[in-house]
Amino acid sequence: MSVTQIVEEALRAYQPAGIPARPSSLVRKGPLLVVPASSRKVSHEEVEAALEAMRREGR
Repeated sequence: MSVTQIVEEALRAYQPAGIPARPSSLVRKGPLLVVPASSRKVSHEEVEAALEAMRREGR
């Protein structure tokens, strides 16, 4: 391909940026955007038990 063909292809593929759409399912938590939990809450004890099980398995 010649340089002209490459530039023409790039111009054909270019889509100008519009107004950025804000994802409605994301919530800002400090510097992060996170998906709000829609399932049950996980207790601190369950998290600690899962972490301890992973440590015992050697992962």
